[in-house]
Amino acid sequence: MDTARANNNQLGIEPRLAAKQELWILFRCIEECPTGAIVAPFVLDNARCISYQTIENRGIIPLEIRPLIGNWVFGCDICQDVCPVNRKAQKPLQPIHKTEAIHPTGTLDLIELLELTEEKFQEQFQGTSVMRTKRVGLQKNACVALGNDRNEAAVPALTSALSSPEPLVRGHAAGALWGEIATFRGVIIFGNSDQI
Repeated sequence: MDTARANNNQLGIEPRLAAKQELWILFRCIEECPTGAIVAPFVLDNARCISYQTIENRGIIPLEIRPLIGNWVFGCDICQDVCPVNRKAQKPLQPIHKTEAIHPTGTLDLIELLELTEEKFQEQFQGTSVMRTKRVGLQKNACVALGNDRNEAAVPALTSALSSPEPLVRGHAAGALWGEIATFRGVIIFGNSDQI
């Protein structure tokens, strides 16, 4: 902070407009985060963070968060993309891993992800950060993204996912197909509403 601005603040004088604009730009991540995970400058609510939900969360993605995730299936870089500090950083010429982030503009077919075997998952993602979420997590996330997309072409794949041996995949497929009704039907279909 320059001396003039510091002196003005000590005297109770409003900071100049440019300073206010600089602060807005600096904390633009708060406004741009689709889930409201950045609750204040430098304060993150992990439970609302798309990266947390799609990478680290080994359980159920909360119903109220699912529509906000959009088509993200592995991480989210919105806060990083809008950060003015990061804009000055140089991007590497080659990606560190072949699939560093999978998002709406990525090249993965979400329906193919639902049909991915463990062997194919290992083959496709070995040596990448996607391994952190594991195949079940990636398929769970694909169900959420397909549900948010509301594409009729995904209905057969999501219906097939209802027969998955993995409760998390079944529950999130049901959520994608039936939305909030899945909570009620889940008790009947799965015998355990905790997996919805």
